[in-house]
Amino acid sequence: MGRTQPLPLFILKGHEGTITSLHFTTEKDHAVTAQPSLISGSDCGEIFIWSLENNRTYHRFSAHDKKMIMFLCYYKSSLLSQGRDGMINVWNYTSCEWIVMKISRNRKC
Repeated sequence: MGRTQPLPLFILKGHEGTITSLHFTTEKDHAVTAQPSLISGSDCGEIFIWSLENNRTYHRFSAHDKKMIMFLCYYKSSLLSQGRDGMINVWNYTSCEWIVMKISRNRKC
């Protein structure tokens, strides 16, 4: 007889689409104020930053022209995201909002 799956400790709700990418971070700075945090991206281009202390979002924004988020990485106060629209964006948190600082297009070899 097989073992049953454990019940989840909590469920993160709020994305309109399916979650397609996740990134855990233990960094703590002016943009990511909770430690640890989870950054999630969805197939409709939403990015949420979650506090894993209270299981709530403290940042949410739309990115990549509502196309799927394929990759997320948070490093030294910058968020890197790659979307199905063929763009790689570098986001910085300034004036209480996330601003795209650099955009580059994927190039096929």
